[in-house]
Amino acid sequence: MKHYNVFDDMSRDETFKFLTDRIKYVEQTGSFLQEKFMDIEEWKEIYRPLVKKQLFMDNKKVPFNEGVTEVVDFDAYTRKKVYFDSAPGCRIPAYLLIPKGLKESAPGVVVLHDHGAMAYWGKEKAVEHKEPIPVLDEFVKELYDEPLASTMAKRGYVTLVIDGLLFGERSFKVAEKEEFIERLAQHTVGSQAYIDEYNHCVFEMQSDIARTFFLAGTSLMGARLWDDIVSVDFLMSLPEVDSERIGCIGLSMGGYRSGWLAVMDERIKCAVMVGAMQRYREMMKYRLPQVEWMWTVPGLYGKMDFDDVISLRAPKPLMTIHGKQDWLFAPERTGEKAIQHIQAVYQKADAEQNFVYEYFDGPHVFLPPMQEKAFAWMDKYLKEETT
Repeated sequence: MKHYNVFDDMSRDETFKFLTDRIKYVEQTGSFLQEKFMDIEEWKEIYRPLVKKQLFMDNKKVPFNEGVTEVVDFDAYTRKKVYFDSAPGCRIPAYLLIPKGLKESAPGVVVLHDHGAMAYWGKEKAVEHKEPIPVLDEFVKELYDEPLASTMAKRGYVTLVIDGLLFGERSFKVAEKEEFIERLAQHTVGSQAYIDEYNHCVFEMQSDIARTFFLAGTSLMGARLWDDIVSVDFLMSLPEVDSERIGCIGLSMGGYRSGWLAVMDERIKCAVMVGAMQRYREMMKYRLPQVEWMWTVPGLYGKMDFDDVISLRAPKPLMTIHGKQDWLFAPERTGEKAIQHIQAVYQKADAEQNFVYEYFDGPHVFLPPMQEKAFAWMDKYLKEETT
């Protein structure tokens, strides 16, 4: 799909010069790399609340009211389909994978599913299924080889993966909307053509959905992050999980969510971001559609860029994996610039050893050679330190 580059036209139009100049030249006053900041914890005390405020993330926690609707046996683990509440009126569908033969509480991992232009499924993209689902199986094979949450459960991790807002059971019900029924009716339900059309319909609605969130005094980004934080609460509440050993991991949108979750919830002992490293500065000029409404945080750019936000994770353990041929984050080497910035923050905070980055000569994927690097690193913090 070819995207219209609105920044190019705005740059040539004197009417919008004030805005494009701001994007090009604004100073990120909240960067820890400025001379005025020396203590990482003092800096975080100032800027984490500021970021939270910009997210309009003001939901209230409620009892989980959890329910299990399905239990499926796999060789190495049991997969439960669960539902729990994250806020008043907000019901979360999820898969919970519990390794078999646990003799004591195990480490837990929140697996954040990707975007992949695939709203038809959410949590389903991260787990094995008993029966073949051709379109889904091909999608997972290309990006992961094997489903990520299932792979981690086989390695002894209790894993939880929820439907992110606008995906899977929580996608916008376009099949029930009059303007989309005719478009979808042209294709066989479950076919590649039907699922592609379904995805197009959902993402056509996201600007209206995001605008509604803003008018209601909140944000789509804040709502999604809140659900991920409550996912940590839910995982920690389980008797099978050691609440002192919680990690998170994801690819693409999942990597983005993993980074934000690790920043805003310090209960996360280690986090892995895959295919999600960027700076808004380049993305607004060259790849604005990859920022999308769902990641828009009003008022943030004048204070911090994305690498500044992720730097709020310092000095705690963070790993990022970046594909050198990842076309989503190719503009002006934006991913590498962000990684260099975060590395500099960890160095200034005397925690350089806690930020690990891996480059792979490949595209926007999270395949087994990359996974092995990530899993070994997570084992170090979630398994080895307790033995």
